[in-house]
Amino acid sequence: MSVVFMGSPEFAIAPLQVLASVADVQVVTRPAKPKGRGRKPMPTPVAEAACEMGLSVFTPSNRKELVHVVEQIAPELVVTAAYGVILPEDVLNVPPLGCVNIHPSLLPEYRGPAPIHRAIMDGKATTGVTLYFMNERMDAGDIIAREEVPIGECSRGELEAVLSRVGASLLLANFDALCTGTAKRIPQREEEASYAAAITPEEERIDWYRPAEYIARQIRALDPAPGAYTLFSGRKLKLFGGKFITCRHDAQPGCIIVADAQDGILHIAGMGGIVSVHEVQPEGKRRMKVHEFLRGYRAREGAILGLE
Repeated sequence: MSVVFMGSPEFAIAPLQVLASVADVQVVTRPAKPKGRGRKPMPTPVAEAACEMGLSVFTPSNRKELVHVVEQIAPELVVTAAYGVILPEDVLNVPPLGCVNIHPSLLPEYRGPAPIHRAIMDGKATTGVTLYFMNERMDAGDIIAREEVPIGECSRGELEAVLSRVGASLLLANFDALCTGTAKRIPQREEEASYAAAITPEEERIDWYRPAEYIARQIRALDPAPGAYTLFSGRKLKLFGGKFITCRHDAQPGCIIVADAQDGILHIAGMGGIVSVHEVQPEGKRRMKVHEFLRGYRAREGAILGLE
């Protein structure tokens, strides 16, 4: 079985590893991008993983190159997972067995680029993974299989890792049916569809006058990146590991209620409760534990976060 796998971030690595164990795989991923202070071009996580596995890697930079690569390989099947590009019709028509995608939501809910972020931010109890046949519309093709996953108090990064493994298992469980052309095709119910828009810069800033329960979800939804932030002494301070604590208080929203360096406790007042965080990242600095931050910065009880 000749398969082209398309993916870019870490989410796509587990599905790639599973696929490479059962098929002849060639990998398509996004081109390297400049990163870090030196702006050195860095390959995608999938490119690095594929090279370690000894797989052929292609990095087309535009639609024309993508179509050419896929036509030259002429795979029987295309599998994608967070590739980052909507496949043109010219690519969708190449593999005789179709193009399938691993999407981290229970479609038709949360179509679009930020399904994990949105599920956490919206306070959903569960999310999941959907394996489906791709068509010209975003995340709207026939469903092959789905699997539900509880969210709990996971950060986006933690939940993404779980969903990646579930997606890999789902792909493996349905691979024989995909090879023989007997995979299920369940049309999506359009009236149940919702869209998971990309996170905007405005959504990264914490508004302490919102419910504390929402703020805790916002922090988890943007952890590890791009990170939810507030202002401390007029500079950005990213917060991580947000948890909601039910507590009556008379403090101003954004007020530090507890700043305990010894035990690493940082509690901040929100509306209707308290937000607890366990890691922070001051602007221009690395991510650090709360106890380290409290020992090195003047974040005292009674200080108000979020002020310009």
